[in-house]
Order: sequence, then C-alpha cells, then structure tokens
Amino acid sequence: MEEEFFTLEEVSKYLKIPKSTLYKLSQQGKIPSCKIGKQLRFRKSSLDKWISQKENESRNTAIDSVFPAQDSHRRKKRPKTSFAY
Repeated sequence: MEEEFFTLEEVSKYLKIPKSTLYKLSQQGKIPSCKIGKQLRFRKSSLDKWISQKENESRNTAIDSVFPAQDSHRRKKRPKTSFAY
C-alpha cells in the first residue's frame, strides 16, 4: 500500500486551519511532519492518528472537568479565625 503525503496547502484545507498555524505547530513539533528539501510534507496516516489523539485528550479533559478526581472535590479546611466583637 502506498503512503499518501500532503503538502502544506493540502493539510491546510484538510484540517481547515491556516498555513501559518501549521508552520508553527510543525516548528514546535506538535504536529507530525517532515521536511523534504525546503518543503514540509505530512503523512495522511500520521495526521489521522494525531487527530484521534487530540480527540481523546479533549474527551479526557472534558470528563475530568465533569468528574474530578476524588481528592480534588474535598473541601479544604479553613483556618479558624477569631473575631473581635
């Protein structure tokens, strides 16, 4: 099976995000890409896997916000304060 590679322009259309954002993500190593000469290339299978990972991360974040860890929902004891009446 032959791997499918995308250009920057094609990935921009595929993901519906600006090319400048793709450049930044690539430079920061946050999106799977490789440079061939001076051109960025993106493997479609790697992009699809990356998208799935991002979906899982956001799903887990949403679940954590609805169902926080047991220790985080316990009320912290406030220090006793004395009031002068």
